Formats: sequence, structure tokens, C-alpha cells
Amino acid sequence: MTEFEREEQAFRNALTKHAAEAPSVPAMTGPSRRRREVTVLAATAAVAAVVVGAFMAVPALYDAKDSSDPAVAEQTTKVDESDWQWVGLHAVEVIAPIDWGFAREAVRPDCINPDDPEDPWGTTVPGAPYVTVTSLQQASPSIGCTAPRPGNPDPAFGDLPFQLWQPHVRLDAVTDFTGQQPAREDGQWTHEGWRLSRRTFDDVQVSVLTAPGGADIADEVFDSARTVETNHVGCTTTSPFTTGFPEPVGEPLPPAADVQSIAVCDYSRINGAEGLQGSWRMTQQQAQDLTAAILASPPGGGPDKPQNCTPDMWGDSAVVLRFFGSNGSLLADAYVYTQWCFGNGIVTSTGSHVLTEDNCSPVFARPEVAWWSGQKQVMKVCRP
Repeated sequence: MTEFEREEQAFRNALTKHAAEAPSVPAMTGPSRRRREVTVLAATAAVAAVVVGAFMAVPALYDAKDSSDPAVAEQTTKVDESDWQWVGLHAVEVIAPIDWGFAREAVRPDCINPDDPEDPWGTTVPGAPYVTVTSLQQASPSIGCTAPRPGNPDPAFGDLPFQLWQPHVRLDAVTDFTGQQPAREDGQWTHEGWRLSRRTFDDVQVSVLTAPGGADIADEVFDSARTVETNHVGCTTTSPFTTGFPEPVGEPLPPAADVQSIAVCDYSRINGAEGLQGSWRMTQQQAQDLTAAILASPPGGGPDKPQNCTPDMWGDSAVVLRFFGSNGSLLADAYVYTQWCFGNGIVTSTGSHVLTEDNCSPVFARPEVAWWSGQKQVMKVCRP
């Protein structure tokens, strides 16, 4: 076993321990948070999320809408993690093929002209099989587009033109920030050999689209569904953020040399849609470089422009950084605030640090955790 494999196994063992000991944190309540005078970014390209490991026993999860079914079944499923990766939303996780990269879908698929390869609306359409988790924070322009063309497939397939479809696994929250149920229904549909399957687990709807001639993986995906308190990269699935800008408790940030990995955990703070909405794992040198950048940044927090925002709101999301050592043990947490006009910075148990390009941009280096909006001064360092 290589050194990296030993570290990987230690990390997995620690996750099992943390999952068993994770505290329950109440979901936040409070007023809906709306931004004022902020810069909005559209999501971009896909990066493959690779998780390598051995076989893992996975609790199966039954449809929570049937009260006669247990939340987590007693049976388990063997998942070969050399072929599969985990993808999750809130406390629900399912598997997807490991070579399907994470991608954000087109903002307005109904506006795309499939006959125009230079149509700007189509530039963000994934060009290969992918996994995705939808975000309520992704900006969607309110404009009129063309009516559906004759011969379009069942509306259950969505608005993306048929010619641009790619196989995918997609996770959606069952309700949006208004408390409304999504228009999609659970079920199965086919169109010219394409197969769409959709099921709801707890508060997450999982959709699987497979191509003609390709393996129909829907059963494998659905059978793997599980609820967790700590997810596959080490993030707790309950949010630590209620009102304001809380500070983490526990140990101070360790020396960079002691850090072997960082779990990057993105939590929605939108009223009615709180919870873990994205995560990824930063390893080895990248994790040590980020730790060093945080420790080297000036104290005090910021950049802020408090005159631009109301004092009783705090932005739509916040990030937790969880620092793990070589034996997989949790060393410390830090909170990253980037979305509002005040309170910005990286907060540890011993104080706040100013956001810099070196300590903020790595947090948003992969599309699983996106920086959607914020003050221009923050954008310059977090999304340069």
C-alpha cells in the first residue's frame, strides 16, 4: 500500500467515526435573504471529481414519501469505488460513474438554438456525460424565448434541445425557497432510445438519463441512495450557520505541514432551502498551500462595504473548511464568508482573516462549490 493509499484509508476510517459522533444542528429559520448591489457570476466548466478506493458497504434508502418504509434500510449494497463516485445534496448521497465529470447545466436551455453552434446560450451545455447538483443561487435571466418545437419529447425531459442531450445524474431539492414543489414528477420515460428515470429520496429528487445503447444505470444509482450525517468528503450535512456570522469552536488552525486534506463544504443560507449544497476534497500540497495562505493573511476580516447592504441579512451561502491530519483526524474548522457587504473573511476559532486571492480563490477552484455573487472587491480575490 502506498503512502497516499494509507492516508486515504485513514481518512475514510475517520469519516466513519465522525459520522457516528456528528452532532445534530438545528436548521436555521429567519427572513429570506436578498442581495443588494452585488455582482453575479454564471457557472462555468466541468471538472471530474475522482474518488479512488475499495469496496464500501452502503445503506439503501427507501422513498421517504411512503411512511411505511424506514428512512434507512437494514440491507446494504456493495459499491466498487474504482468505478463509481459519490454525489450528494443535503443529507442524501447516490453514486454516479466515476468518469462523469461535475458540470453546471445551461441557465436557459429553452433559449438555445441547436442549429447554431455559436449560439451563446449553448456555450455552457455539457459536452460529455456529467453529474450535477442544481443551485437556487444560479442566476436565470427573465426573458422570453422561442416556443417548444413540434416533435419535442415529453416535458419531463426538460427544455434542453434533444440534439444536445448527454447522459447524466442530477440532484434537485424537492422544494425551492418559496416552499413550492418542483414541476417534475417521479417516473420513467423514453425517447428514441434515451431513458429518463426519476425518484425522490427524503427532500432530494434524483434524475438519471442514459443514452441509446448505453448501460441503464438507474437501478444502481437508486439502490445506492443513503442518508448521512457526514458526507463522503468529511462535511456535516447539517448547516452550522443560523443568523449572523458565527465563529467555529475548537482548536486553532494547525501548521500547514500538519494538514493532509481539507473538506470544502458549501451551505445554502436561503430561507427554506438551508443545507449542504456542494462539497469537494482538497488534498496534500494544495491543502497545505491554502492553510499557509490563511495563516499568512492579515487579521481583521473583509473586504467590506457595509453601507451597501441592510444590517439584518447575511448572504445566501457560506463555506466551512474542515482540516484533516495524516491519520484522518479532524484538526480544526474555519468559516468562509464571501457573499455580503460586511462580515466577509475567513473566521477561525482564534479570529478573522482578510480574504485574499491566495486564501479565497482555491476554495472556489472546482465547480462543485461555486461563487455566485458578492461585492466587487470580494470577486476580485475569490474569482479573479
